[in-house]
Amino acid sequence: MLVIVRFSLYTQSSVRAYVTGESEWSKGQKDAVFYLNRYVESKSAFDYDLYTYAIAVPLGDHLARISLNQSPPDTEAAKTGFLQGKNHPEDIGGLIKLYVHLHDTLLMREPVELWKKGDVIILKIQKLAEALKQTVDSTPQNTKAIKLLIDEINRLNIELTPIEEDFSNALGEISRQINTWFYVMSLIFTAILVAIGVTLSRRMVQFNLMATEKIKNSELRFKALLGSSMDAVIEINAESEISHWSAQAEQIFGYLEYEAIGEKLHLLIIPAEHIEAHLMGMRRFLKTGDGPVLNKRIEVTAKRKSKEEFPAELVVSAYALNGKHMFCAYIRDITEQKKYAEKLRTIAHFDSVTGLPNRLLFQDCLDGQIKLCDQSNLPLSVMFIDIDNFKDINDTLGHQTGDYLLKEVSKRMLGCLRKADFLARFGGDEFVLIVNQFNADDDVDDVAERLIEALKVPFQIQNEMVYVTISIGISSYPTDSHSYHELVKNADQAMYMVKKSGRNGYAHFNTAMEESVVLKRQLTSDIRLALQDNQFEIYYQPIVDLQTSQILKCEALLRWNHPSKGMIQPGVFIGIAEDTGLIVEIGDMVFQRALAAVLGWRKTVHPDFQVSINVSPVQLHQAGGNNWCYKLKNALSLTDALVIEITEGVLVNANEVVSKALLEYRDAGIQVALDDFGTGYSSLSYLTKFDIDYIKIDKSFLVDLSEASENYALCEAMIVMAHKLGLAVVAEGVETPEQLALLKQIGCDYAQGYLFARPIPELDVESFLIQFNTRKLEVVNT
Repeated sequence: MLVIVRFSLYTQSSVRAYVTGESEWSKGQKDAVFYLNRYVESKSAFDYDLYTYAIAVPLGDHLARISLNQSPPDTEAAKTGFLQGKNHPEDIGGLIKLYVHLHDTLLMREPVELWKKGDVIILKIQKLAEALKQTVDSTPQNTKAIKLLIDEINRLNIELTPIEEDFSNALGEISRQINTWFYVMSLIFTAILVAIGVTLSRRMVQFNLMATEKIKNSELRFKALLGSSMDAVIEINAESEISHWSAQAEQIFGYLEYEAIGEKLHLLIIPAEHIEAHLMGMRRFLKTGDGPVLNKRIEVTAKRKSKEEFPAELVVSAYALNGKHMFCAYIRDITEQKKYAEKLRTIAHFDSVTGLPNRLLFQDCLDGQIKLCDQSNLPLSVMFIDIDNFKDINDTLGHQTGDYLLKEVSKRMLGCLRKADFLARFGGDEFVLIVNQFNADDDVDDVAERLIEALKVPFQIQNEMVYVTISIGISSYPTDSHSYHELVKNADQAMYMVKKSGRNGYAHFNTAMEESVVLKRQLTSDIRLALQDNQFEIYYQPIVDLQTSQILKCEALLRWNHPSKGMIQPGVFIGIAEDTGLIVEIGDMVFQRALAAVLGWRKTVHPDFQVSINVSPVQLHQAGGNNWCYKLKNALSLTDALVIEITEGVLVNANEVVSKALLEYRDAGIQVALDDFGTGYSSLSYLTKFDIDYIKIDKSFLVDLSEASENYALCEAMIVMAHKLGLAVVAEGVETPEQLALLKQIGCDYAQGYLFARPIPELDVESFLIQFNTRKLEVVNT
């Protein structure tokens, strides 16, 4: 009997998991279509990103089904797909077992066929969405083609609705068949017991005692199974009176079992504003048998004994007991999941150091303000603000002081602005400001002068008086440009003219600034000469395995040893190299030299040694990765010798060429690392879509790192998330033993920073690695 009970419960739980999974599938599909419709209206890349995030849910379930249909079933890929489909990790084992063992049986045949039909339509929607994006992004736009595409998507959306309903109904029928089977088996088992009792009447008393003990044990085990669930399990009758209250319900709601049994459910745990809807739903079901929320996972607001309200996930099933309607509710507290989602939203849209909006949110705001200006005929200006000589402050006082100064500068600038103005951190020591709702340039100049004047007052930092000046470039809409990118570019160019003029001032963009193009052309010529004369040098910064304290990885860092200007950092020339396409030739040079170096170190240091190379978006757009894959395969098939590092922006702006290049890296076995993770674009769907192997936590998250700090919580959240997705984590910018200890404590895999070593010239790398790995060289902050 216990086996039957356990099998029935396990099967019911797995069917319930499919029901809840179908709810997430349906929600993801509906959200995807919604965001595509909104994308057609807004043309916003953000709406398309939301679509991509939503469509990842049904695509994840599709991946799971395809993986389980293989022979043998690929359970690891199926787990990944179910996780992407937002199925709860604890439900995935049951989902896989139920599918593997029963998918080709009469019991599961109908829902599986419906699932396949739904997948076919989802894949059609995905292809149409890609075509839609290409059409929207094209110039000029083909509005007729856009309408045809979105109409077809909406038609497919309508076509999916009956399939989803049939799928839910089929699962409900399976649940009822299992209940019936359990009921029949119980009757058979009881009949056998009665027959044995009649036959063995002399042993009836002893048998009854044994049977009673078995039933008691079964009930205890049944309660234990319910008690071990993460969900509160609550049973009520048609009058909403509680008849069962699990141990987890006690923990979640605060009522003990004796306090809850016999009470009205809605008076205990449902907030007052939702009671009427609950009662109406019950009356509707009792009258018509229609229950729209039955066997579906929905999000509700619940109430504890303390009157505290909290978010919860609810799944309700209905059944008959002794001819009466009964309802069983599975309720899960999702407070922590909500907090985690909010943290990820903050990481995606706000700067972790200053708390200001980041570049992504700034772009969305500026695009919106441009549309408002078109309606009001009032101009707006964009200020590009750069802190003068901020690098010197970082170098002399340290990065922690530098970050503290950024916070204080942000606060002081905010105090000079109007409510209508919008300040964001663009990156590093750069800020951008939208000044709108003004009538003359003088108003804009007043804002710039107030900012410069406010920052003349020195900052008191750790007994140091720090003096700060800023350089401001201003471009206006619509006089200077007509788009986000042009406004920011022109303001940036004007700011650089202020820098060249002595800093601590402001300037409006004008055509005379085209002189900067001449300078860019000169630097471009110098880069070409540098490639010919072998002026570029590669330094390597070690990456330490925190489990073994060994160095089996290095990051290749490019330096330019200019014959007259000395050592030039990549930030000075990489942008120009990207604009001119020279970055492809530079990247090939770095690839060849890094490959030669790592092959040597695999012989002298360790056979599994790896070197990571930073890859520019331009290189991926020009499909430079294909040649690299070929060369790595020919180098004794050592495709794991190099790791490709890209930024989050590459994934967000990935077109077909970039996506193909990244997928070719994956197929060739070349690992990919996501650099500066958390600094602007975090989007979880990209991590699984492009099969990322590592994330590199940006050094800004290590500032003021302590167990009580927000950065500690964010680092821990990112590490947990990465490990859940099967990714390794590298922490950049580790400078202190305290940071190292905390990173080990929260499970970080690798660390990189000045605590271990600054970037090392290629000729010195081998001796350093051998000394470090044999412990002849201690960890020092040099």
